[in-house]
Amino acid sequence: MVGDTLYAALRATDYQAERLCNTCLKVSSSKGSVVVKVMDKSGTHGLDIHKKAFAKLGDTLSGNVEVTWQITTCPEQGNIGYYYSKSSFASEKRVMVVNTKSTVKKLYFRYQNNDFKEVFRAKYNSNDFFVIPWRDDQNLGPYDFKVVDIYNNSIIDNNIGFLANTTFYGQNQFIECDVITKTKGKFIDKKGIKFENPMSRNGSIFIKTDQEKRFKLYLYSLKGDKVLETNLESNAKKYLFKEIQAGIYILSVWNSEGVILNEKLIIQ
Repeated sequence: MVGDTLYAALRATDYQAERLCNTCLKVSSSKGSVVVKVMDKSGTHGLDIHKKAFAKLGDTLSGNVEVTWQITTCPEQGNIGYYYSKSSFASEKRVMVVNTKSTVKKLYFRYQNNDFKEVFRAKYNSNDFFVIPWRDDQNLGPYDFKVVDIYNNSIIDNNIGFLANTTFYGQNQFIECDVITKTKGKFIDKKGIKFENPMSRNGSIFIKTDQEKRFKLYLYSLKGDKVLETNLESNAKKYLFKEIQAGIYILSVWNSEGVILNEKLIIQ
């Protein structure tokens, strides 16, 4: 616990190889709820959380309580930061995106107005560090960074300095986003978009509007890979998921003005 932030460790299968590191979760039980930040992975337990957070959910003497959790906007104040870690490898530099309200999916960097290049996460014990290879890093910056979150919102911070074991703050921050839910089965009805969640592969999605409109639907894996992209017309059921493997995805629906829905979708 640092300041008012309560930390948690998430089961490895949900942790998604560091992709949910620095993510905030709203954890709820029959007693109450609390917001925690995921900073590590646990063993077979669903969540290991700070004792102060646990006290808001159940009896600390019992050590276990049944909960549901939701990805939610972090309460961070100020702008996104970029923390540089001194790597044990001379051929790379490592950077972690910190103080972000939303979960980071991808990171890009550029130097001296060149094109943005994607920076990939470290594979082993990375704690959500992204690696800048030496061949792209024969200088000490400053860099421009483009950060993309799990809702595919992006921001660009310019002229970010470099110094090992130091955090540099940018000029921007993500806005608050819809809560993404991992919970018991329910029927979703948001902004006229109706579907079951969890959904069978034979399930449908329906968008009800007063006028005929066209929409764009995207389905992403939790790794950020695009699994499905298709057009939708309003007031007609669509069966789109028959060829999709069972798993947890991010469902994103757009109209001509932008995104209107981001929701975690469980396909069974």
